[in-house]
Amino acid sequence: MKDKLNITIRIAEQAPLQMNINPAEEEYIRKAEESVNHLWKLWSARFDMRSEELMAMIAFQFAKLYTFQKERENQALLAVEALDKEMAELISAIDGKNASRQSRKSDAPGAKDHPSLL
Repeated sequence: MKDKLNITIRIAEQAPLQMNINPAEEEYIRKAEESVNHLWKLWSARFDMRSEELMAMIAFQFAKLYTFQKERENQALLAVEALDKEMAELISAIDGKNASRQSRKSDAPGAKDHPSLL
């Protein structure tokens, strides 16, 4: 298997771009190419502006989406960490109760304490 894959992408009305990528990344790169080109097509029909301005708007749109996604990821991570801490505390409490029960059982009289029970 090749370490790198040579692909060509085309963004908007720009010249084709040659890229060397990891084969596992190809699907993501193709989807990114498709997303940018889709937005380019929509916005170029809607807005009367130079290509550079339109591409700046598209870049900003994707940067904004990335920023929102990173914030949601951070919030989800904080929620998972809080749940993990709460679960650890619950497990510790359960373990403490089980240890208390075990010590009470060992204090109770048993066969070893009563030869007549043997």
